[in-house]
Amino acid sequence: MMKSIQWAQIGGAIIAAATPWTVVMIVRAVVSHHARSFQVPFISPRLVSVLGWITLGVIPIVGVIAMLLPAPSFWNGAIDLSVFAALSIPGVLALQQIDEASRMSREVPTSIREASLRARHVSDYLPFAWRAIVFAATIVGLGVFAMRLATPVAGRNLVVPLVFALSTPLFIMLYEAWMKELATGGRTADDDLDAQRQRIVRKVFVVEVLLVTIPLGVAHALLNANWVTEGAWVSVAIVVAGSVGIVGCALALSSKFIQRSYTIAPD
Repeated sequence: MMKSIQWAQIGGAIIAAATPWTVVMIVRAVVSHHARSFQVPFISPRLVSVLGWITLGVIPIVGVIAMLLPAPSFWNGAIDLSVFAALSIPGVLALQQIDEASRMSREVPTSIREASLRARHVSDYLPFAWRAIVFAATIVGLGVFAMRLATPVAGRNLVVPLVFALSTPLFIMLYEAWMKELATGGRTADDDLDAQRQRIVRKVFVVEVLLVTIPLGVAHALLNANWVTEGAWVSVAIVVAGSVGIVGCALALSSKFIQRSYTIAPD
């Protein structure tokens, strides 16, 4: 019977192989929804499907390798990174094709732009107190994590908890930049985007909260965990937090694919 740590190794291998395709699929879904909301056609590039079939073929292979190699295995990690890097190549090409296919939904022809004497801010659509709570909670959480880290504990596995903990400020920077972009983006005189902007900004904020609480919470939980005797819940926590992080990165990336630009309409 396989130990829980072996299942964690298998789960990590599957996540590594599936990440490029997962990111591409999330970006495609966001872009497709954005195009439909503006009644603009969007045709998914064929390379997206090709990448999906390749990924489905690779996942059983890396899963078997992770099952056969003793856990934790350096060589399994090297294989996971190699597979991730290899599949990222068609993944990047697929994202480039999605970018090109979605151009019509982002470029808005207009002869009139609207200017405002009052600068727009994120706080116009989201109370600053809400964001301040997230900032404060992150600072406190990282501070407590650093204090716990300073206390030596035998047999710690530090890499994964550190990655999850340090990812939280990066997610905050990404999502704060996304909300600022949404709040200050251009508009035309016939747009009525204030209510829509508020809904989108608040949805982005909800995702930001999840991307702070889940990885940071898992980082604290894993810091002093015994991966051998507590392997079952450790494996689940790593897979859940890793999946949340991947989705968060993909959503942040998708923001660049739905950013509206304005072109001069022909007379």
